[in-house]
Amino acid sequence: MARSSACAPASSPCPPPRAAQPLLVEDVVVLPDWHGRGIGRRLMESLGAWAGEQRVRRLQLLADRNNGPALDFYSKLGWQTTELICLRKRLPR
Repeated sequence: MARSSACAPASSPCPPPRAAQPLLVEDVVVLPDWHGRGIGRRLMESLGAWAGEQRVRRLQLLADRNNGPALDFYSKLGWQTTELICLRKRLPR
């Protein structure tokens, strides 16, 4: 699965994900002082446009289930909840 956070240095181009892979969006954060200025919407729209150029056909978004304002924001942008859950496992250092 392609991950948006896999492209660490901004100077290095991200390899395009394969067409059948979803793009995973994680940790989209706009500081509170900047809320309501359209920054989050533009970020998400730009991400969608980039994904389309890469022939990605499905985006997946990780969001905190207790962050009502964020979930409302994503819903207004057309994101839908699913029955999937996110699992993680921490590895020893």
